[in-house]
Amino acid sequence: MNNLTERLRFSVPLTRDAYQLAETFSREQHEPDKAQQVYLNTLAVYAVNFYCQCIEVETDLKGSDSWNSVLRSLMDVADLLVKDWGKLECRPVLPGELFCNLPPESQQDRVGYVVVEINEQTNQATLLGFTKIAPTSSLEISQLSLEHLIKLFPEKPEIASARLRRRLKVKKPSSNPEIAPCSEDNY
Repeated sequence: MNNLTERLRFSVPLTRDAYQLAETFSREQHEPDKAQQVYLNTLAVYAVNFYCQCIEVETDLKGSDSWNSVLRSLMDVADLLVKDWGKLECRPVLPGELFCNLPPESQQDRVGYVVVEINEQTNQATLLGFTKIAPTSSLEISQLSLEHLIKLFPEKPEIASARLRRRLKVKKPSSNPEIAPCSEDNY
């Protein structure tokens, strides 16, 4: 990707509810560093879950390790269980960071990694990029792309079949009135 091309990003407003949830989870911790880690992890998972809801991808927060108080206190987890796919790790970074470090516990049993910038000054969480695999314990944010995530998400059968019907309708023009001609409205 060259410098003139903008990367796809998705910004999520961090609401009072998001901050309250992060505060609640962080107050369960006894060490300040651990509390901050849980706080940021919770906001990152919240943002990715919000994104999934926007594009109608089903998630199961309660089935995620990051929503389990025992696992949250013992490990550095920020996973989101995506139905019919698996656990998606949602790693927080602060504005200006160039790399995202991955803790050992997040490097197994994951379908991918989303890096989320948490900016409390603007009350925004921004999904910066995705990778399916983590070859090292650190991800270079500039090498990630959110486009790959969109292509990999599982589709609901009814959405997939509706898209298939649209594609079948636009394959080639037909004299059959039940098959729509190809037009920009079909895309």
